Amino acid sequence: RDADMGTVKFNATGKESPGVRIERVAGGGGMVIGGCPLPEPLVVRVTDGNGVAVPNATVEFVAEGNGGVADPAVAQTNGEGIASAIWRPGIDGGTNTMKAVLRTAAQPSVSFTADSRPVAPNGFATIGNKIYNSNCQVHLFHGVARPSLQWSSGGDEQWVNVAGDFARIKRWEANGVRIPITQGFWLPGNSQ
Repeated sequence: RDADMGTVKFNATGKESPGVRIERVAGGGGMVIGGCPLPEPLVVRVTDGNGVAVPNATVEFVAEGNGGVADPAVAQTNGEGIASAIWRPGIDGGTNTMKAVLRTAAQPSVSFTADSRPVAPNGFATIGNKIYNSNCQVHLFHGVARPSLQWSSGGDEQWVNVAGDFARIKRWEANGVRIPITQGFWLPGNSQ
């Protein structure tokens, strides 16, 4: 049966974070694979109106658009007024923006930007002459070529023992196989 439990009243008061200004100290810029951390953390400094460092101020790192994520998303400044976070720009690639916002009524902020290359899940992306996997590690391909389809649409005597060839390739610890073909055998409209 329903009983009247009465009314419960809650009173809550909040305390504004100390500090007036926030400034960039380090971090941002450069190019990374989407979802991979920047090599240096985002670092900000919070000061009062006289430029004196403010400890225990609350800074929130807020992604804009495809900005990715910061860890931690909310940080307290140390004794020198410094707060930092590791930034992983978004996986879609392009220019990413992360704001560091001082949690006060005025909400002063600074922005960081970094570029990222898109990477498919379990796929690869490049920066310069390096290929990265989706775990942010440089990937080195060890491959072999498996010929015969470039000169015969059904392969030749070399194509008979494909299972044995691939077993050997696996023992060689290859992580890629190139199978060359000729468009004359494989594209519509070709007479071969």
